[in-house]
Amino acid sequence: METRFQGHFGKQKNRVNSFFHLIFPNSCVHCGNELSVIRDFLCFGCESKVNWSEPHHKKIENRVQQGINDKHVVSIYTLFIFEKEGVEQSVIHHLKYRNSAQIGNNFGRKLALKFLKKNETNDIECIIPVPVFHRKKFDRGYNQAEKISKGLAAVLKVPVCRMVSKTTQTVSQTKLTREERLLNVNNTFRASQELLKFKSIALVDDVITTGATLRAICKEITSVNESIRIIVFSLGVAKFQ
Repeated sequence: METRFQGHFGKQKNRVNSFFHLIFPNSCVHCGNELSVIRDFLCFGCESKVNWSEPHHKKIENRVQQGINDKHVVSIYTLFIFEKEGVEQSVIHHLKYRNSAQIGNNFGRKLALKFLKKNETNDIECIIPVPVFHRKKFDRGYNQAEKISKGLAAVLKVPVCRMVSKTTQTVSQTKLTREERLLNVNNTFRASQELLKFKSIALVDDVITTGATLRAICKEITSVNESIRIIVFSLGVAKFQ
């Protein structure tokens, strides 16, 4: 039951939020329209346009499994199908280039809830964000996969572990073919020997296109621990061709 103090505090909090919203109004990350106080970063109209992945879950999982091609990957969880110029691209752009911790945290929590809905028990022991090269992280100031990981960790009550590093700067994967992507990321990651103490881990990315990056990382992880189970989490997966 809500106490008088809790009720008063809640009203005061709402007044403060409303006050700041009037001075610093939030805008939808896709259409730019002003948001109501109760919305985080997408207006109702734009959120309704998101191509959520749930109806296509098995098809997406099979496709990503084929791209990663690693028997240690036991399941894949995504939130939406990514399409250029769509709402999903705007979400990823703000997360990736505008340091939006709120977006990463919010969607990370959604991924965690999706996982818990499908699993009675949680055997994940640590969460590993896909790393970026140290120079890129310095220039950008953050790693977007870490922001998603923090949202996951908050719900799953599992630590975020930086046990995979990127040792080589590579060119952007955006305009490369599948074969070029595989060559581009081959032997560019290094996994810590600390992974030997884990049985089950989560690997977190922002968008999966061909699975080449995840494939290279899984190869390094399993070279350290041959019996480990890997659960992949990603906000989006590229639209089916």
